[in-house]
Amino acid sequence: MSENISQEPFSKGLFYAILCYMLWGTVLLYWHLLADVSSLLILANRILWSSVFLAGYCLLANRKALWKVMKNKQNVYYMGIAGILITINWGVYIYAVNNQFIVESSLGYYINPLVNVLLGVLFLKEKLNRLEKLAALFAFAGVTYFTISYGSFPIIAFILAISMGIYGMVKKKANLPAIQSLTLETLLVTPLAVIYLFYITSNGELIISELSSQSVILLILGGIVTAVPLILFAQAVKILPYSTLGFIQYISPTLQLFIGVFIFHEEFTSAHAICFLLIWIGLAFFTFNIIRNSSVKRKLIQKTGRNK
Repeated sequence: MSENISQEPFSKGLFYAILCYMLWGTVLLYWHLLADVSSLLILANRILWSSVFLAGYCLLANRKALWKVMKNKQNVYYMGIAGILITINWGVYIYAVNNQFIVESSLGYYINPLVNVLLGVLFLKEKLNRLEKLAALFAFAGVTYFTISYGSFPIIAFILAISMGIYGMVKKKANLPAIQSLTLETLLVTPLAVIYLFYITSNGELIISELSSQSVILLILGGIVTAVPLILFAQAVKILPYSTLGFIQYISPTLQLFIGVFIFHEEFTSAHAICFLLIWIGLAFFTFNIIRNSSVKRKLIQKTGRNK
């Protein structure tokens, strides 16, 4: 991605990005308000109302752009896969929040950037430089230590990291406008959500009148809660260098970790501490590598521009 993405003020992009990742980092407090509602019911409503909100946004903002994306069969294929992956990610995250696995979910989003690097090596035949190898080694050491010392593999963290990593690869392959592609992927999985809601309603497993008015309102507004950070991200990514976004993204899992430990008093053992420490060291190498590469690219662009 080009470093000079937009002529809009850098500060504006920074505001969008910070607000986006702060919302993503604290949205678990919203889903926790629905702790008495099943994770699948929350997920189905999240998909349904997100698609309603996003489709409405696209129709008002630029309906031609949405139609252009939707009428291409290849786009539908890629966004169908993306929709399934983001549904898995959302579902596991909601389950984690409402079943006291917030610390583990934050671990997943710390691991995600490193998983992206490894997926690039395995499937895109990309080469790792020395710093990226060190980052991956520290992350692997952290997860291995946690698994051996704590006695259980952080499956939730890895499902979140891998599903988001593959989701990112699919989105990169499709190379579509952010808002329109997100709208299409949610629309494609919405029938599954509707079928599930119809099934549990007809079976008597869901009786709307038994839900509190607060739960109903929260389920409906969950679409906006989901979509707004994604729209902010789409705006930020047009303005900021991707390397800057890569650094800012750690706001989200850091907030999740603090909320899990200090608000919900989840267990944070020495095994957790050493695991996170090793991953943070890996992320330091990873982030330094991004900043260094970004600086080199900028100098090359400036040099090329002077030589023209």
